[in-house]
Amino acid sequence: MFSAATLPNPPYAADYAALIAGVINSPTEDTKHLGSIAVINAGAFPVLVEHGGNRQVMEAAGTYNSDPAASRAVVFSHTQWEHSYNDARARLFENAIQWASRKSNPADIVLGIATNLDLNFMTNLDPYYLTNLNLYFTTQFDLNYFASQGYQVVPLNFSTLDPTNGLPPMDVLVLDGHVRYDENWVQQIEKFNANGGGLAMSMTPFFDLH
Repeated sequence: MFSAATLPNPPYAADYAALIAGVINSPTEDTKHLGSIAVINAGAFPVLVEHGGNRQVMEAAGTYNSDPAASRAVVFSHTQWEHSYNDARARLFENAIQWASRKSNPADIVLGIATNLDLNFMTNLDPYYLTNLNLYFTTQFDLNYFASQGYQVVPLNFSTLDPTNGLPPMDVLVLDGHVRYDENWVQQIEKFNANGGGLAMSMTPFFDLH
């Protein structure tokens, strides 16, 4: 038998509300390469879900080891969210940063932003892309944008930093999925998250195709 009932709010209701605050709809530019995020951890939940039949998860959030009091992370399934500064995607990415930092005032948030775009994966692309690499350079993070919004920005060039020194003090580590990290840096990122540092990351779903 079926009986109508009011479903209880999920445990992540407040977190979800904070992540979509101020956003009514979100455009997507590249529907062919949106990719999808697997939400498998008990402390993780979907934020943006494709509205068609595939129901792909395009943004997801979670906490370290499913501990509500631990480090927070937000992942986007495409880099377009971090590079779009003129529409709701910018609001979504800033919401992710603020949620991951557990702070609401940008002036109080220190962002460590990766700046080293790795072009190695493009060596097998067709000549058009190989002769227009500037297209990829222009899609890097606009550090000036985040600074203009009041955030304290710390550029991180993983190709020149010494991993034995660890990461500099910051609230949230912002990573671009175009960047490759060697095992030493993977361990440092893991250590940063284990010690309570927040993470905001966008992936590149077509990376492995190249």
